[in-house]
Amino acid sequence: ATTAAALRAAGSTTVRARGPDVAGMAREIARDLPPRARVLYPSGKAVARALDSLLPGIRVDRLVVYDAVPAHALSPSLVDALYARTVHSVLLFSARTAATFAALVSEVELAGSCRYIKALCLSDPVAARAASLPWRSIAVAARPTEEALLALLPDG
Repeated sequence: ATTAAALRAAGSTTVRARGPDVAGMAREIARDLPPRARVLYPSGKAVARALDSLLPGIRVDRLVVYDAVPAHALSPSLVDALYARTVHSVLLFSARTAATFAALVSEVELAGSCRYIKALCLSDPVAARAASLPWRSIAVAARPTEEALLALLPDG
């Protein structure tokens, strides 16, 4: 959604935004575009699935616009908040994020603190990866969008 907004602000007139569901995006592109069409695909450095492999006959120009670099440690203030049980929800946007959080919280021996925290997950695959921790509960967004994920927050 952020990338789509930036493209629109830059003057692009035909922009389609679709959360992390590359298969759904490929279905829409195949349905809406003629064979031999050309598509610009701004993406992160690491992708779960290559869009071009799902679109035979359509030229996909992938442009890497960011790289998600995992944290190597929890911040001291987050560790303090976990000890104090003042964290009520954790937003997990990807399976990679869930795995990184699980590793880091376990590294400081605070995995048990998740019993007091609700995991809010962008999709079922994210929830599956998050399930390695003993959360108070796990909720999955109705759609794989930032808006749907944020709607899971209290008063969201």
